[in-house]
Amino acid sequence: MIQETTANPPVPTTQATRGRGFRSGSTQLLMRSRTRTYFVSPYVFSFTYSTIGSCYMDKRRKLVVKGLAAQMLRARRRIFRLAASHYTRAAQKYPEDDEMHPYFLMIAFQARWHRGEPLRQTTSLCVRIRTALEKAEKIWRHSPFWGERHALTCYAGYALVGHSDSGRTLKHLMLWFERRVIISMTSLTIKMS
Repeated sequence: MIQETTANPPVPTTQATRGRGFRSGSTQLLMRSRTRTYFVSPYVFSFTYSTIGSCYMDKRRKLVVKGLAAQMLRARRRIFRLAASHYTRAAQKYPEDDEMHPYFLMIAFQARWHRGEPLRQTTSLCVRIRTALEKAEKIWRHSPFWGERHALTCYAGYALVGHSDSGRTLKHLMLWFERRVIISMTSLTIKMS
């Protein structure tokens, strides 16, 4: 799908080529074939990249289940690298103020962490997650998906707080995250009663 869309790039059209029924306030990019003109969503690439990244993450899970530890280490690292790059590409296709942009960056961060990259190398990605969250919050604050914001903030914040060189692993992060959720839920219960 990516190759076909890249080989036939969208052509900017005028109101005359759009037809009477097609209204838009901004310039739309449309694909033209011999018989029809049709709209290509800018999110097609993002959906494709995230699907490929998801396939790589699923492939990683199968390798873990099979238990092929030492001989498959290089293959696992390659799979995580590919998953992280595809999720990063998917995030780049969304505008920075879209709610899916920081979400895909978080999955890319998880893939890079599972790959074994030190946090000092992934800190720039955490900063991108933070800035994307601030931009997206203005628009998507009341979205049902926005409940994931707490998890995104914790992932980004944990790396930025200074645990990058202390040898922490993802298991430490998950334990820390679960404790934070329990503490915040307990304080919320106490305040409500």
